[in-house]
Amino acid sequence: MSDTREQFGVRPVHDAVLAHLDRDGTRASVLAERSRLTRQAITQLVDELEQRGVVTRRPDPADGRAKIIQYTPEALKHFDATRAVIAALERRWASELGRRNYAALRAGLERIQRAPEE
Repeated sequence: MSDTREQFGVRPVHDAVLAHLDRDGTRASVLAERSRLTRQAITQLVDELEQRGVVTRRPDPADGRAKIIQYTPEALKHFDATRAVIAALERRWASELGRRNYAALRAGLERIQRAPEE
């Protein structure tokens, strides 16, 4: 996982975009809403990721004024592999803890992640 991050020069701050980017692409306004960051902050992060070859912008077919942010083909290959590793770990934890306990663990971690904003 860290090899992919290093290859593309991805820093933890970029996770505000990458953690919320759908595989087929996402509007910047949606990324801002999901990450609870301003559109300006998202634009800056997307600019950096675009310079690093991680994402591209394309026109939104539903609204010509909007842009869809999506992975480059090369980055998608690497990030899909990373997500597969994460999914395997999550299945293992769910198996070891039981689905109910694992769901409680995830809910607790998500609460902690949101805590400063609440």
